[in-house]
Amino acid sequence: MPEFRKPAVQIRQGKRTLFLTSFTVRDFLSDGFYEVDRLDVQSAKGKQRLLNKPRANSFARDISAADKDNEAFLPTSIFLATEGSISYDEHEHQIFFNTDQMYGVCPFDVVDGQHRIEGLKIAAEKNERILDFPISVAIAHKMNETERMLQFVIVNTKQKEVDKGVAQHITARFTQMLNVEPLPHLPGWLLNEAEKRTDYRGLEIAKTLNGDERSPWYGRIQFADEAKGSKHTITQRSFVTTVKRIILNNFHPFNTFPVSEDARVPILINYWRAVDDIFVSEEDTVVGKSASIVYKSIGLDFFLLILGPTLNVLSKGDDFTEDAFIQQFINMAEYLEGDSTAALAPEFWRARSAAGSMNKAGIRNLASEFIKAINNAAEQEVKV
Repeated sequence: MPEFRKPAVQIRQGKRTLFLTSFTVRDFLSDGFYEVDRLDVQSAKGKQRLLNKPRANSFARDISAADKDNEAFLPTSIFLATEGSISYDEHEHQIFFNTDQMYGVCPFDVVDGQHRIEGLKIAAEKNERILDFPISVAIAHKMNETERMLQFVIVNTKQKEVDKGVAQHITARFTQMLNVEPLPHLPGWLLNEAEKRTDYRGLEIAKTLNGDERSPWYGRIQFADEAKGSKHTITQRSFVTTVKRIILNNFHPFNTFPVSEDARVPILINYWRAVDDIFVSEEDTVVGKSASIVYKSIGLDFFLLILGPTLNVLSKGDDFTEDAFIQQFINMAEYLEGDSTAALAPEFWRARSAAGSMNKAGIRNLASEFIKAINNAAEQEVKV
């Protein structure tokens, strides 16, 4: 095989030498150019996880869509390693090696980036332009199998995804910029999130409930740019995720009942004031760890689950005042049965009490009992 040359920068880190260069997708498709050393538990060999095909296909779709706008962009480097020795021409600033396996450099071992490589290969099958797409690559040479395993573990256990709370803010900002400011090509998944507006709306709800002194949630939500404070009972990430999952969808009454957009969050404040009046005693209005479970993840989940049927009942009278919510809870209480009646007492929601030990399945079951009681109370009211 002919000698393989590429412009490169040589970097020495301790006893290691790294080469920063670029390969094309076409290079990776060369016979024997690289391999993915898959883990084989039975023979105690290999290290790489199984290829996640949906992940690779998703990447292929994103890069293909971006290429149509000439915005295909992959700034993160793929990390390759080899036990062989790569030569470096200091005058030309080039690496050179022979790709024939007898010389020991190829196949390169993919330490990090197998899904990006696979995604690019999938994209290139449908679009030949992708074959010449340059990929940033970091290569470590003279690295034995044990050293490569170590680097794989370090790279893949120390990497951390972007905090979900931060991502919610960024997606919300893209929502505000849609059709207003010029945007770079957004991957399909990100464009969908921005167009749905749920991160934007969830954050607006969180900001209002957290910042309005009338709101029982006042000061309780820890936003992504805040350090954990003594008043906080829930993170913005958890709060917004739950709000999106339960009420910010096309079928929930919070989105469908006929009131203006500006009225929805004030109605939500009225609801939580009623919840606070019925389910939280004065001694439990403290914040932080000792606060009522009502203002922690489990409580948020439960009271948002029963919000929908409550709104359905009140919409018949077009009355969403705090007093109307309180009356609805009082009416519903007469129709609760069995163990679920205990959840009417503030003691049930007190920190380190029954509610605190419940899992999500238990909370869903309890919410089902409350919803049944809400509907039964409403039916009885109609008969009367």
